[in-house]
Amino acid sequence: MFSIKPEPRPLERVGADRILRMPSRIFLLLVVACVALAPLRRAGAQNPAQHKVNRIHVAAMGSGAESERFHGLLEDELQQVGFAVADAGGDADAVLSGEFSTEVHGDRSFARVTVLLKSPDGRRTLWSGDFISQHKGEGHEDVVKTLAQTCAERLRKEWQKG
Repeated sequence: MFSIKPEPRPLERVGADRILRMPSRIFLLLVVACVALAPLRRAGAQNPAQHKVNRIHVAAMGSGAESERFHGLLEDELQQVGFAVADAGGDADAVLSGEFSTEVHGDRSFARVTVLLKSPDGRRTLWSGDFISQHKGEGHEDVVKTLAQTCAERLRKEWQKG
């Protein structure tokens, strides 16, 4: 048997309205998909457990006078931004732990902390951060205090997003 193929239609016969409708349909489909999926993306970025944290126990973050001073300053700054500070991990909604270090080289001073906010059982990390404070030159800037402020403020901002 013979098969007769229809001749392809020339491009002139395709209506301009059909050509324009196709991209607009695709565009509309993409817009609808983005709008529909936006809440899922936001929900994935949120950490509802973090938002339930109100009482934080600050664990030791090193040894030495500067580490102890940072520990006390961080507790004060957490209270300044609205968190309650618990003396023991069992009394807290979460435990903030990490590593603190400070250095002075000539006219430069540095302080750094890497922190983890974990659930009281230590199984889930609710938030983490790595912060550096530095000062160069004449004058006096307390890099340890600045670091404690930055850490507490960032934690509060993330808490507000959750």
